[in-house]
Amino acid sequence: MKSFSLICQTGHEFDLMVKSLGSLEEQKQRGLVTCPYCDSKEVTRVLSRPSVKGGKKRGRIEKEANLPVASPKGPTKSELEKAYKFVSKLRAKVEASHENVGDKFADEARAMHYGEKEERGIYGEASPREVKDLVEEGIEVTPLPALPKHDA
Repeated sequence: MKSFSLICQTGHEFDLMVKSLGSLEEQKQRGLVTCPYCDSKEVTRVLSRPSVKGGKKRGRIEKEANLPVASPKGPTKSELEKAYKFVSKLRAKVEASHENVGDKFADEARAMHYGEKEERGIYGEASPREVKDLVEEGIEVTPLPALPKHDA
């Protein structure tokens, strides 16, 4: 199995393990490769981080670059809880300081960008297609991750 780094049209990065590059391309053409965050089928392969294999040297590049070394078993419960708390705080900060415009996000962002409305901090809902269109127009957007129910 080979691991490929991918990015969706809205900027979510993720890795996918498949048999080969040909297998990845075939699955993409069949619409089977989707972003785990937003379900977008518009994904592109990106340069993967180099990996170092072997005894004592394993992970040395990541440590020297101050990058996290992923566990082969995935993140620990503690790591997941830290990530959940970080995203929770980020969402709370945005929600406290920005206006929720709901499903009118793309329209509001576009109106502010073109000077039709006064600029202000907003957040809301947008489809992957709407986000792609905004980015293509030069309008900066940052996807805010949705949080699953969490028992902590």
